[in-house]
Amino acid sequence: MSAPEPSHAFNNTEWGDIPLLTYINSDTWNETMTLVLKAMDAYNIVTSGEAEPPQIDIDYHKWKIPAAKAKTTIHLSCSPAIQFLLKGLKSPAVMWTTPLARLENTGTNHYC
Repeated sequence: MSAPEPSHAFNNTEWGDIPLLTYINSDTWNETMTLVLKAMDAYNIVTSGEAEPPQIDIDYHKWKIPAAKAKTTIHLSCSPAIQFLLKGLKSPAVMWTTPLARLENTGTNHYC
């Protein structure tokens, strides 16, 4: 059994403090991250599964910056135990859905 995760850990961002995603706070984390991702114009990238455009496409640079911000913010806003689930994931959409789906499947996200 792993050690309990700290409930007071945060990722400090320009939009405020995001509580680190743990096995007990996914509802709060999801709500906060949704607001942050919308503020950084990255919410559609993570929720629509918008594919990375080819690098020669003019839309690539419009996609690249918010996608990088989303990937970084998602990763830094997860506890170490959840970051383990993100290892090797490249897509911001997959990084968004993987931990939430895992927590939903384990039934551990409703103990807040």
